[in-house]
Amino acid sequence: MTYRPIAIQAAASVILTAVALLGSPAVIVAQNALPRPDPAFIGTTERTLAGSNAETPAPLRPPAGAPNVVVVLIDDAGFGNPATFGGPVQTPTLDRLAARGLRYNRFHVTALCSPTRAALLSGRNHHSVGFGMVSEVHSNFPGYDAHWPQSAASLATILRDNGYNTAAIGKWHLTPDDEQGPAGPFDRWPNALGFEYFWGFLGGFSLYVEGGTLRHTYSFLGLKIDDLVASERLPEGKVQVRYEFTADTPGKLATGGTQRLFVAGKPVAEGRLEHTVPLRFSAYAGLDIGQDNGLPVSPGKIYYLRAPFPFEGSIERVVFDVR
Repeated sequence: MTYRPIAIQAAASVILTAVALLGSPAVIVAQNALPRPDPAFIGTTERTLAGSNAETPAPLRPPAGAPNVVVVLIDDAGFGNPATFGGPVQTPTLDRLAARGLRYNRFHVTALCSPTRAALLSGRNHHSVGFGMVSEVHSNFPGYDAHWPQSAASLATILRDNGYNTAAIGKWHLTPDDEQGPAGPFDRWPNALGFEYFWGFLGGFSLYVEGGTLRHTYSFLGLKIDDLVASERLPEGKVQVRYEFTADTPGKLATGGTQRLFVAGKPVAEGRLEHTVPLRFSAYAGLDIGQDNGLPVSPGKIYYLRAPFPFEGSIERVVFDVR
């Protein structure tokens, strides 16, 4: 398979980090055809091991002097906003970076999260890699199915296959929502699109007990985390707990509202959710009871490191009351 050279279309909470491993005594230069063919055997094979010899293949490394690459995408920050491109928002750090490099002023707007990421990481029109819309509302039509084709290499794949180490950190938003469960499929997850390491949080919510205290965490697509923490510890023995959300505008997509926690009918916490997920949570979030079988919703150290963070007591009944 031959991948064409890419041209990044969008200057953009995915952060791509590709770290060049330099200084190796044996370097294989970059090439245009990826994936690379398996290296040919170098050595001799005789009837006995004593007369045979096999050389160790040279490890894949970037060319000497290859730079480190960091791509930063910031959601909801228009091309014309930063002062770097003539906008009203003062961005001195961007100004300093731009002064040492190149500025591109031909920006093809996609105006949505998933399509912008798809264009940025593929160098192609977002429809050509299946992202004519955000991944939560994909369909089976060409250009809108959120199925990144095998024929289109991502920037991360090209770098990785030329010896770079690659990582994506932050918001992803390029995997169909019905393919994000713990059973996969995984061929459209970050690790299958060229990233050797991924660390990030997606949308979801969780009602849980940590350190004897009732908590509720709401993740707005990983962009904003809202924690609601009870003002007092749970009492010993059997107790009823409740999370309640009252929307500002019932039926309106992405509406905010008031959230409350109750223990044995007594209010123990109240707070605001300025926004809710506008469409639907991804399938990976599930409706797990007793433990979090999907990707951890809360970035809290205790919760995250103990995932699936099982509840250590017993649950008698769970009721969902949607009005």
